[in-house]
Amino acid sequence: MSLLSGYINQVRREEKNVLFIISGDMLQVSTIDTEYQEISNIEIMNYLAPDVVTLGNHKLGYGLPHLLFLEKMANFPIVNE
Repeated sequence: MSLLSGYINQVRREEKNVLFIISGDMLQVSTIDTEYQEISNIEIMNYLAPDVVTLGNHKLGYGLPHLLFLEKMANFPIVNE
């Protein structure tokens, strides 16, 4: 993650008008993710600091109340694709 984060930050410093968008299902379900119900994914995305994230079908797996909880944890806007 630090390598990816470093690259993202370098591009942001060197280029103007750059948006970092995570477009749905960038992070797929894993054993850790199943245990923590996507909380780990939100923490990773918070670390990467995207400008916006779109929803993918895996984000709906735990129901709307949980999705709304994850949205509150996010330090970025979440939009529908």
